[in-house]
Amino acid sequence: MKSLLIIEDQVVLRETLAEFFTVNIPGLTVYEAGSYQSALDLECAEDQPDLVLVDFKMPGGRGLIDLERVIKRYGNSPVVLFSGAIGESDLYAAKSAGAAGFIPKSFNARTVLQLALKVYREGTYFPPLSGAIAKNQSQEELSKSIGEAPKITERQRQVLHLIVRGKTNKQIATLLNISEATVKEHVSRIYDVFGVRTRVEAVMLAIKFRIDSNESMAMR
Repeated sequence: MKSLLIIEDQVVLRETLAEFFTVNIPGLTVYEAGSYQSALDLECAEDQPDLVLVDFKMPGGRGLIDLERVIKRYGNSPVVLFSGAIGESDLYAAKSAGAAGFIPKSFNARTVLQLALKVYREGTYFPPLSGAIAKNQSQEELSKSIGEAPKITERQRQVLHLIVRGKTNKQIATLLNISEATVKEHVSRIYDVFGVRTRVEAVMLAIKFRIDSNESMAMR
């Protein structure tokens, strides 16, 4: 795969996922769009990206109508839904409209990468029992389905909050008035608790479990 388009309104998630893909696929060009309209207006260096990842439900979007426009615009590219909870009827409609797959946002970054490559190579991917995975759940039900959030301290939560916002260890140290060495210790502990190896994966899990909360921050 030489090029990828990510259509996602959450800037941090979009940028960290783009970074993860480029690090793991040498020479990959990643295009980014923060809305359906931006994706429709985007001019790619190549005629078509090799794959399109799109968040089905974005602010200001019209769901299936906009998805169909994206599929038409990038007609030579597999278009994969990269979304949270999605109703079975919407998933069926998306498949009928030509969507090539569905990758839940609850999956970790490495799995998202592997499944994106699977669609690129094989043409399609929908999770087994996708109806159960895609069921339109309440947030409480969704939390139960993806397990308990990892337990971290309040200071680690503050560090994570700043990681999600793209801050470097040095910037975090300044903002929290602690040493950079202490920040590195907190980051290492977060990785251990989350069972991840990179900032990208930590950000993905923070978003997945909704544990990056402004309410936990002592500063604003």
